[in-house]
Amino acid sequence: MSRIPLEFFIDRDYQQDDLTPTDSESAPESTSIKQPPPSTEQSPEKAQLQQLLREELKLFQESQALALEQRLEREREQTMAAVEKRIETAVATLLESLHNQ
Repeated sequence: MSRIPLEFFIDRDYQQDDLTPTDSESAPESTSIKQPPPSTEQSPEKAQLQQLLREELKLFQESQALALEQRLEREREQTMAAVEKRIETAVATLLESLHNQ
């Protein structure tokens, strides 16, 4: 694997001992992006939409929690049925071995 010389990574637009950008990098004022000032008031429609979104999110989270709870209950029931089956099998095997002695 060949080594890349460090000079390869040095930006040629920067002066050797100075980390300030050169004239070619400074953006002219006319091309700078101007953002509108933040609005301090909220429109009633936006406030209503945010409230509806909060309610929708709450309903979604509740439905997800209910679905998870139902899934866990099914898994618990399946696990309990499997445990009962193993216990029944173990008891039957034990009784059979005692009877055969």
